[in-house]
Amino acid sequence: MAQPEVIGLSIIMDTFAVFFICLALAAVCREVKAVLRRPVRPRGAERIDIVLGVSGDAPDLQETVRAIAEIRGTHLPTAGIVIRDLGMSGQTRRMAELMAGSGDAELVSGTGNTVCMELSDG
Repeated sequence: MAQPEVIGLSIIMDTFAVFFICLALAAVCREVKAVLRRPVRPRGAERIDIVLGVSGDAPDLQETVRAIAEIRGTHLPTAGIVIRDLGMSGQTRRMAELMAGSGDAELVSGTGNTVCMELSDG
């Protein structure tokens, strides 16, 4: 009659060790994620501006500003929205002036020196 195989104690201990290491890594990842998702809060005289360079016709400018304002409200509460006129059409310029007048955004001409960080999809 054949003897049943017995799982060695070292295999069980190794399994528990791997399990607890995975738990520790998951906890570290969760903490890193929490730090990275924390809202940016400039201090003192610092200000973050979201600059939209607009040229030509931009019929969806108002929706874009509204969407940025929603994100700003939760993640960047002190950020300003700046619409930079880079040769807007007359209708788009009037829309931007209305938004600037209501306090949704600031309208500036396309000239001047501004440090911008450009984000792209790829």
